[in-house]
Parts: sequence; C-alpha cells; structure tokens
Amino acid sequence: MAQVTGPLLSFDASGSVGGAITFAKWKGRPYVRQLVIPSNPKSDGQVAQRAMQKFLSQAWASIGDSNQATFEAIAAQNAYSPFNGYTSLNLKRWTDFNGPSQTATIPAAGTNPVLGTATVTPGSGLISISQPVTTLNAGWGLAVYVGASDAADPVKSETKLVIPFNGTTTITGQVSGLAPGTYYVALQAYKTTGAKGALGAWEEVIVT
Repeated sequence: MAQVTGPLLSFDASGSVGGAITFAKWKGRPYVRQLVIPSNPKSDGQVAQRAMQKFLSQAWASIGDSNQATFEAIAAQNAYSPFNGYTSLNLKRWTDFNGPSQTATIPAAGTNPVLGTATVTPGSGLISISQPVTTLNAGWGLAVYVGASDAADPVKSETKLVIPFNGTTTITGQVSGLAPGTYYVALQAYKTTGAKGALGAWEEVIVT
C-alpha cells in the first residue's frame, strides 16, 4: 500500500483506474493499491463465512451486558472493542466448524432447545425454511445446511444461513440464488454455550 500526494493531479481521489489500481483513504491518508477482484466472491466457503459473520453481528446486542463484558479482557489485550473480541474469538472457532459462544469462557454445554417439525419449501432458485420453537432453552442460532447429498454429518461449506432465535416461536429464513436441481437440507441449533444441538434429518428438495 503506497501513500500518495495529490493523486491524479488533484488533492483527493477515490475509485479504480484502468482496472488495475485503486485510490482510497485510510485514517484520513490517501493511498493507492493494486485492484484485486475475487475469483469467486460467492464460493461455498465464502457464503459460510459470511453467514456466521452476519449472525454474530445480528446477535451481539441480544447477549446482554454481562456476557458482553466477558470479552473485555480479549479486547484489552488486542486494543480493540469487546464486540471485535467477540467476533474474533467466534470466527476462530468457526474456522474449525465449532459453534459460536455468547461468552469468552465457552462452557460448551447447555440444554437443547425443543424444536417442532420444520417445513422446508423449494421454489424458483430458492429454499424457504420455517422452524417452530417449542422451548427455547439454550437455543441461540439455527444453522441451515444445503448440500448435494444426505451425508450423515454436514461440513462448514454447506452452511448457507445462521439465523438468530431472538425469542421467536418460529424461525424463518430463505436461501436464494440456487441453480435448478436436487438439494438436501438439514437444520441444527447452535447453543449459547458454543455447543451444537442435534442435527435434524436431511430433507430432499427440488429447486426449479
């Protein structure tokens, strides 16, 4: 990353030039760097990563002050906010396909939520999910796995959504942008303690 003065014969510049370089600012300082275009911004791995990042962002406010405070030590060690400590720790856990935790201590226990019978409905380029919640217990997030087979155990790259429970009696979500074909869908609760609940049965669906 190179700093510049008077870029493009001006006092300021932003955006890309010639599909090769990008001008921008960082902490008020103009700089220029090579333009990098992701080879596949919608790969399965990237979708799974974004699903967890979105979930963590949505769920932070609901975990409560006392749980948020457990990330203060991590934040102090790294000179960033407790929120960044929370996301950093949980994304490291996600690297190994472990569930997220509401606290930095990660007790990895807790009682499974009681879930009703889920409804999985395919459509044109999409799959809709509706999961009734009978008893919340330690339920925190609902992972939606979409794969090409009904393998016994999902892999991280099959994660398309992680939906917050948010105290609702029915969790709903939608996986879109799917090519026509046959898919298999399974749901799994992630608990507040970082543990995973029981994996639901894989259900075959045909997307048009």
